[in-house]
Amino acid sequence: MCRLSARVIENRNYYQKQNPAEFLMSLLHHTTESDQHTGGKSLELLASLCNHTSFPYGERDTWDNSDFLLDLFSHVKQYESNTGRSVLPALLPVYRSLPAVWSINLSERKVSLLLEVLKLQTQKKPVELRDCSDEESEVRSFLQCLPYISQLSFKVFYSDSASRQFLVNLIIAAGDCQSDKGESFTELLTSVCNYNTFPFGETFEEFHEEQSDFLLDLFSHVKQYESNTGRSVLPALLPVYRSLPAVWSIKLSERKVSLLLEVLKLQTQKKPVELRDWSDEESDERSFLQCLPYISQLSFKVFYSDSASRQFLVNLIIAAGDCQSDKGESFTELLTSVCNYNTFPFGETFEEFHEDQSDFLLDLFTHVKQYEKVLRLQTQKKPVELRDCSDEESEVRSFLQCLPYISQLSGYAPQVGCELEEKERFWSELDEVMESIPTGERVVIGADFNGHVGEGNTGDEEVMGKFGVKERNLEGQMVVDFAKRMDMAVVNTYFQKREEHRVTYKSGGRRTQVGYILCRRGNLKEISDCKVVVGESVARQHRMVVCRMTLMVCKTKRSKIEKKTKWWKLKKEECCEEFRQKLRQALGGQVLLPDDWETTAEVIRETGRKVLGVSSGRRKEDKETRWWNEEVQDSIQRKRLAKKKWDMDRTEENRQEYKELQRRVKREVSKAKQKAYEELYTRLDTREGEKDLYRLARQRDRDGKDVQQVRVIKDRDGRVLTSEESVQRRWKEYFEELMNEENEREKRV
Repeated sequence: MCRLSARVIENRNYYQKQNPAEFLMSLLHHTTESDQHTGGKSLELLASLCNHTSFPYGERDTWDNSDFLLDLFSHVKQYESNTGRSVLPALLPVYRSLPAVWSINLSERKVSLLLEVLKLQTQKKPVELRDCSDEESEVRSFLQCLPYISQLSFKVFYSDSASRQFLVNLIIAAGDCQSDKGESFTELLTSVCNYNTFPFGETFEEFHEEQSDFLLDLFSHVKQYESNTGRSVLPALLPVYRSLPAVWSIKLSERKVSLLLEVLKLQTQKKPVELRDWSDEESDERSFLQCLPYISQLSFKVFYSDSASRQFLVNLIIAAGDCQSDKGESFTELLTSVCNYNTFPFGETFEEFHEDQSDFLLDLFTHVKQYEKVLRLQTQKKPVELRDCSDEESEVRSFLQCLPYISQLSGYAPQVGCELEEKERFWSELDEVMESIPTGERVVIGADFNGHVGEGNTGDEEVMGKFGVKERNLEGQMVVDFAKRMDMAVVNTYFQKREEHRVTYKSGGRRTQVGYILCRRGNLKEISDCKVVVGESVARQHRMVVCRMTLMVCKTKRSKIEKKTKWWKLKKEECCEEFRQKLRQALGGQVLLPDDWETTAEVIRETGRKVLGVSSGRRKEDKETRWWNEEVQDSIQRKRLAKKKWDMDRTEENRQEYKELQRRVKREVSKAKQKAYEELYTRLDTREGEKDLYRLARQRDRDGKDVQQVRVIKDRDGRVLTSEESVQRRWKEYFEELMNEENEREKRV
């Protein structure tokens, strides 16, 4: 017998239900007692039989070997504590060489046991975690193991959210502690994670998809944790993300492209990207273009390269021709460069998939030619979507020539993947346009705002109804904030429709609402319906929003123009004195007034008309905003010129000039508003300002009439009533039911 195998021990003791480690401990116990009585070296002989690479189960089983050795160590320590005899020294050669990889379940074993075993090693060993603990004490104890670990890995089938949270907890604890030798736990943790196959100890080729998924999930988990707690975790993982993985493998149908973009920006060099699935959403396609500067090769998983992948490529090519990167690079050239390699579109060996490669390229060529043919043979008007606009007069005039060939013209707000600065600039410029329109004019805005205002209207009842779709996001909040600033309402949300007539964007399994119609709150009563029409749309996934609006034009009777004497000029001393002298002359210098009052009154009126003058008799037109003075207009004009200059030449100097003028406009507007309001408030405090105060109150009441409480009246089936007779009949039914205690009250009119 040259070696001892626990497989034999396990089989022989199957019916006694004795643990193999316990049986070996019994052998060690009896061997130790025998050596004490005989003076022999049976313990050393038994230990030598255990010191082989396949101990204890006769084959290389990392999982079982680790559990056996940890159980044996625990029994040995307990035996030595109970008997005072020394057994461990004989087993030191075993623990210094075995196992090749420590595999442990931290949810079942104490970290302190692993630490004691690791300290027996003469060199660092890899450690594989099959499960993790969320106890803070266990996390801090595991940090003490790091100096004895060469690589930290997770069992591929156990790499779930718990493992990612355990890593985050380790990083946080590492930043708060330091080893006894003065080493940085953060550096130690980074070193044990920074290897090619992290976080798996298996072969990279077999699990590279799982590796990408783990790293993307970990990054998302870290960003969310940093956002919620304000603590910094990512710097400790930067060396990992700068070197791993060799190839990014991603499913665009399940993940946000913005997440991939953030991870790619952490790299120090371009990496290949493999797509296992893709999205047909335009926003995702445009966001993916932003990733191209950080990609060396773009490939498709061979088993997923169907017609959808070829359509995705065609869509990328079209979008690349319409956009340009922030650094001025051509997206078309970038896309060509990442596709121009021998094995395109597969990252695998060319010899193995050359038939699939030929099929893919031929099908792609067919897709492209078909698309070009459709454009050339257009026989009817087609929708046109504007993604960016020019304010040059020549471009505007040229675009007018296109109108006979366009069926619909549309534009949309910045997408979710755009920078926050671009979104704020869009809303700032839209604010300027709205503020230049007199408040008395009727305004209706219809656009794809690329945001979700969400379902429900708690806290925002004055600008929207309850019938939105999904939850509100940042872009949707910008729409609501704009409506509040401009005293407008989101029309779509006031009408209860089935989901098919509320969803404005539909792609695959995604259904949401991003297109809205906005109008002034005072004009909301003119709208009888708003819904989505399933039919011809501007883009593939978008649907048209239709609003039915009845313009209420008041017919005014033509009244006789009556010119009024400007009696208010008598407040001026010089006018008053001149009027007094002229009146005396008209009365013949008499001190006392004549008895005929009618004659005297006519003389006074005639004198007033001659001395003080008369009004035109016409009604005052709506005035522009009080604060819209020359300084504000001049600042805005300079800002627009700077924006135009920056669009033509995107240098940092032009950008800074535009940003400075943008800030100056805000200061000028704020200053002008403050001055205008101070003058208004000062005038309202005087007796002469009482009329202005009354006029403002009346205007405010008129603008908000029939909007705050009852916007539309609906019948029992939720349809909007438009005729006066049907509205009165519905009110009658409502109050009859309200006053009848036997009937249940209606919750909604």
